[in-house]
Amino acid sequence: MDCSGKEDLTILPIKDRPVEKKIKHHPNFFDVNGGACVIDIASPRQGKTTRICNYFQNPNFLCGKLDAVYIYSSTITNGDSTARFLLDQYGETIYSEYSDAHLQTILDYQNQIPKEQRPNIALVFDDFISFPNLKKNSLCFRIASSYRHSNIKLLYYSSQLYRAVPPIVRQSINYAILSQNANNKEVEKMAEEMGARFGDMDKFKSLLTEATEKPYSFLMLDLYGKPAKAYSNFTNLIFTAPQILHNASITTDFSFDNGKGLDEDELK
Repeated sequence: MDCSGKEDLTILPIKDRPVEKKIKHHPNFFDVNGGACVIDIASPRQGKTTRICNYFQNPNFLCGKLDAVYIYSSTITNGDSTARFLLDQYGETIYSEYSDAHLQTILDYQNQIPKEQRPNIALVFDDFISFPNLKKNSLCFRIASSYRHSNIKLLYYSSQLYRAVPPIVRQSINYAILSQNANNKEVEKMAEEMGARFGDMDKFKSLLTEATEKPYSFLMLDLYGKPAKAYSNFTNLIFTAPQILHNASITTDFSFDNGKGLDEDELK
């Protein structure tokens, strides 16, 4: 700041903050400008990897719109031919193993940069239940309540099981990608926690059935849109929630052993 005086006592207006450049997005896709937390629940071979590849390599999604993409995935790095082009482009920031310490280095790098200059980044935890020694209180889950402070534009979790997603994440999601699911316990839990945004549990179940009739199709829920909306894939709007449901919250069961590891067998 130049503090040399010029004997002019005119009161000057305070400069506005620089306007953050918006990331353009299709209205049916995640609005990442304020930060988006997304879960993708699908069994093997239901398109999770193909979706991730599209997000970061298809210009109609987020290709070229973020400064860095960090992906933790034992699947993508384990010879999955679907992801070969993703590996070519982002191989240096795709990791086959996860640790809190490694993730902390990414967050520390982000947070040491002045807030206005922090890169726009994505963090993806793909099939996270496959990572050994992962706990429900691991850093990758705890950041769901604070990721925006580090300018993480997309925080993305994929899993074969909804109930494997810790409550702190389920309570923080803006969007959900849900594939066809034959596990009644899983469907009941999803309907119990998210159904109120769309009327009730039965309406939620009917939307899931309608959206996932075809192979590789999925239900995409914009949970906190004004109003909340449901899509079949990203292309077909199948339900718009009445405005009266706008304040309905996601009801999440927070009863769990905070230090316990993720046991897939217990969740079946």
